[in-house]
Amino acid sequence: MPATLVISGPLLSVLAFAWAGHLFRYFVMAGTTDLVFYRLLPEWIQKGRRIGSRRASWADFKREALYSIQTTAIFAVIAVFVVWGSRQGFMKLYTDFDSRGAGYFWASLAGIFVFHDFFFYWIHRLMHVPGVYERVHLVHHKSVSPTPWTSFSFHPLESLLESLPVVVYLAVVPMHAKALLLFQFLSMAANIYAHFGQEWTPPWLERVFPFRYVLRSIDHHYHHDRFTGNYGFYFRIWDRIWGTYVQPEKAGLNAKARVSSSSF
Repeated sequence: MPATLVISGPLLSVLAFAWAGHLFRYFVMAGTTDLVFYRLLPEWIQKGRRIGSRRASWADFKREALYSIQTTAIFAVIAVFVVWGSRQGFMKLYTDFDSRGAGYFWASLAGIFVFHDFFFYWIHRLMHVPGVYERVHLVHHKSVSPTPWTSFSFHPLESLLESLPVVVYLAVVPMHAKALLLFQFLSMAANIYAHFGQEWTPPWLERVFPFRYVLRSIDHHYHHDRFTGNYGFYFRIWDRIWGTYVQPEKAGLNAKARVSSSSF
């Protein structure tokens, strides 16, 4: 469905389209990753790149899938709010590409990644405050052996908080509807990579800009394994600035195929 029809159509249609889109992204992207890297690859290739020793169970998958379906419904409601807000004039979603051009399109897309990651870092740290953690974030941390299916496994309140940075950004920065859809796709890909449970990044690439600043799967896996540190989503920058980055390899967490690691 074209973005112009989504923004101008009935809100019930927006809800249905948004929910279907989020469900599609979750099950197709997570499912394809799981199929290729966990089911089709030979065991010896997987084993050499798996992180940690624990393995997710069928019960983990069922819990994660159910919470993820709930999360996609909440994200769909947020999408309706954004579209409704754009009609009322206090959200800055637009569809006329020529009004701002390609340069602005890509700049706004880059900007939302930086903005989202900065606020996610602090929201994530808030989630680890005693009392909040047990009531909210523990749902996500039940996945001590994350897989691609862990990506959307959140408590409802965490799902709302996860959406907040995007809503704030769209209230301040004009963004084309297709740029927002592209952000959602790339954000989901980053989410799956963070919860991949395998590390495929060659050590030499970690010394190349900008990859040395990008969060790796093993970085976030450490967070699930030790319940602390490495709070970023896309980047390692904020963890570096505020002293919460832990290099997993130096802390004893390794993927066997990785014979060396970055130490920047």
